[in-house]
Amino acid sequence: MLRKYAIFLILSVFSLYAGQSEPYASVKTQIENRWQGFQSNREFKEFKPGKSDAELKAEFEVIHTTRLSIWTTTPYAFARHLIAEDLIRAPGCIAFDFNNTVPYYNASTICLGDQYYIACEGPRSKDVSKFFDLLTTQHVTHLVRLTSSYEAWTKKCHPYWDGFTTESDGNVYLNVPTDTGVCSVQAFHMDHWRDHHGVDPEELLALVLQIRDGLKKDNGLLVVHCSAGVGRTGTFLASLAIVEAIDKGLPFSIEEIVYRLSLQRVHSVAKFSQYITLHRLAESYLKKKLNCQS
Repeated sequence: MLRKYAIFLILSVFSLYAGQSEPYASVKTQIENRWQGFQSNREFKEFKPGKSDAELKAEFEVIHTTRLSIWTTTPYAFARHLIAEDLIRAPGCIAFDFNNTVPYYNASTICLGDQYYIACEGPRSKDVSKFFDLLTTQHVTHLVRLTSSYEAWTKKCHPYWDGFTTESDGNVYLNVPTDTGVCSVQAFHMDHWRDHHGVDPEELLALVLQIRDGLKKDNGLLVVHCSAGVGRTGTFLASLAIVEAIDKGLPFSIEEIVYRLSLQRVHSVAKFSQYITLHRLAESYLKKKLNCQS
């Protein structure tokens, strides 16, 4: 077991990319206060490679039960105005009130250590303008989409990218219309990742590393969405935290990372298969790092 104060230190030393301001400092304080209350008297399992699927399933079942009990407590009230104003794609997948990024969209400000992200749902057709407003008002530089517009016959996200993307120097940009012109956001996608499922850890790792490098280079802010903006989105953000810890040579706990995300957006890393994906991704990246050193 990794002692709780050690894990807290590990995630707190994630570097803030050079020059980045802290526009969400008040949210960070609330997040850390909630974390302090949650992690009291708890210890988290340090990541160890080679765990079986059965072992990981048992771990995830405890996580699932624990966070369900947390989400019903007063500090984790949902942003009910999003329900009242019909701003929710998937019932039950609602931003918490305390870190709802903007009042007009189902988005959550996420803080892992000193790095901020925004996790949100994929827009419905009537919400595209609000989604674009989110990107521009929050000065988003990078966007990751983890869903297609349809899965079988079910609509998962409005294809807001159609007619709004261009390519330059091998990069894809979403050109968001504004009152004064166009705001270009570098766009990435993994649109074959099925809802409620894990994904090939090697493929996910490649995208995570690409995004990580781009954020550091551009001192950027990342928005991640799938359909509801919880399971696949949380898995992607957890992967970023795992890669950061491995790069720094620090011990880490995937269990704790999932809890940290879950206290900031409901159902982050929603399924057992997604929890397995995180462990296999960590194993793969550690192996790659060791091979580079040998």
